[in-house]
Amino acid sequence: KAGAAIWGEAEAIFADDLNSTAVVFGVNTDDNAVEKMRLTSAGNLGIGISTPTALLEVQQSSTGGEIAFKIDNNDTDEIAMSIEAANITEDVIDITAHALTTSYVLDISASGLTDGRILDCTSTSTVTDGGSSNLFNIYATNDGVGTQTSRGIYLDYNKSAITADTKTSSVKGLVLDMDDSVNNVGTAKLYGAEIDVNFSNAGDGATTTYGLDITVGGADNNYAALFNGGNVGIGATSSLTDPDAALEVLSTSTQLKLSYDTNDYFKITVAADGHTTMINNSGSLGNINIEPKNDLAIKADQIKL
Repeated sequence: KAGAAIWGEAEAIFADDLNSTAVVFGVNTDDNAVEKMRLTSAGNLGIGISTPTALLEVQQSSTGGEIAFKIDNNDTDEIAMSIEAANITEDVIDITAHALTTSYVLDISASGLTDGRILDCTSTSTVTDGGSSNLFNIYATNDGVGTQTSRGIYLDYNKSAITADTKTSSVKGLVLDMDDSVNNVGTAKLYGAEIDVNFSNAGDGATTTYGLDITVGGADNNYAALFNGGNVGIGATSSLTDPDAALEVLSTSTQLKLSYDTNDYFKITVAADGHTTMINNSGSLGNINIEPKNDLAIKADQIKL
C-alpha cells in the first residue's frame, strides 16, 4: 500500500456560487498518509501548515526537527536566491521571531570567499518629497528582563594569521562607504553614520545611555578612533551641527576635563562672556608645565571651546 496521497478538500460548504477547494499532499511511512503540504484555492502554498496566509508559508512546529527552509547552491555562476519587488507599500522581507533563547533570527555563514560579500544590500530608490528610505532596518522591542545583553547588530570576527608574509591586509568589521556625485539644488546633509539613543526610564532603577562605546586592545598599536579630515563637534545640545574648528566642544558647563584618575583632574571652562577658567581638582590653577621640543604655537582655528 502506498504511503502517499493527493486529494481535494472543500474549504467551505459548497453552493451554487461557492466551491472553493484545496489540494492536499500527504505522505507517511505507512499507508496512512498525513498532510504535509496544502495548496489553497487562493493560490497559497503551505508546508507544515494547513492555513497558509502567503504565497509560500513554511512552518516547523516541532523542536529538534529539520531546517524549515534551506537553499544549497553549488553553482558558482548563478545567484542562490533572488528577490525582486517593485511598486510595493510593504516590506520585501519581514522576519519576526518569538521566544528566542540562544538561537539566531538570521544566521549567515560563508567560507572560501576570495572576492565576494556575505551580505550585499543595494538600493537605487528615489525618495519622494517628505518621505524616508531605510536600506537596512532593525527593530527590537521588549528585549528581556534581568541581567541580559541585547544587540541590534553584532559583528564577530575571529581569525588568526590573516596576513601572509610580505603582504598587507586591511580587515574592517564595518564599512560605511558614501562616495557618489549629486546634482543638488537644495540643501543636502549627508551622514556617514547617525546615532540616536533616547531612552526614558519609568522605573525605579537607573538608566545610562551610551551613544558610542569603543574598546580596543591586544594589537601592537591600538587606536580607538581615527578622524581623517573634517571637523569634530561635541555638544551637550543639538544646536552644534557645524563645528568650525578641528575640535569644537559646546557646553554651558565644563567643556574639557583631563583626568589622571577619579581624584586628580584638570578642567577648562569657558563662560558666556568668553572668560576662561582653568582649575585642578583642588580648585586652583595648579602647576602647568609646557616643555615643547620646539616653539609652541597654538593657532586660533585649531581648537575651539
